[in-house]
Amino acid sequence: MVTARRAMVLCLSLGLASAQAFADEPAPEVSTTKSPPHAGDVQHRLSVTVDPLLLLPIQTSTGIATTVLEVTGEYRIADKLSAAAILGGGVVSSASAQIPVFEIGGQFLTYPLGYFEHGLQLGVEVIDLPVAATINGVAATGNGIAFGGLVGYKLATNLGFSLNIQGGVGYEAVVATAQANGVSATASGGGVIPLLRINLGWSF
Repeated sequence: MVTARRAMVLCLSLGLASAQAFADEPAPEVSTTKSPPHAGDVQHRLSVTVDPLLLLPIQTSTGIATTVLEVTGEYRIADKLSAAAILGGGVVSSASAQIPVFEIGGQFLTYPLGYFEHGLQLGVEVIDLPVAATINGVAATGNGIAFGGLVGYKLATNLGFSLNIQGGVGYEAVVATAQANGVSATASGGGVIPLLRINLGWSF
């Protein structure tokens, strides 16, 4: 009995010592820092896309068709802020001539919902489109500037494939001058235009 009691006391002592040691241990810290919603996504820095719709030579009712290769490079400034450069070149075709065209522009974008990899975009855009050609002895130059606001949605996968759809409303101002035999004439105009872009490409 004494031996059994000693064994029992020893077990109780060991149990109490273990409980006290466990109680003295500091409680594990629980992190209160929340991971960003895109913590598992690849953080791309640059998206390079093209608009395939502009490559289609869609002819207007006046018989003029425009084909342009437009490349957009969007650079990530922050999770919810980016700036894009737009460069393009192509040709305006009619029954009598083919006129080369070039464009240069830019966008400033924010992501009120989401972030650079995928989210809702709000932004502004400006595009400059200079044209110069000589047709049947007539030298013609022109310049069009379009600017406006846009809303869009972008998705850039972890692998890199990117889709960017944008739409909005803008204003276009155009000035054209024609000169032949020492005589020149100038015309100008402008109006509200729709903004539409469906870009496909890759993010890095």
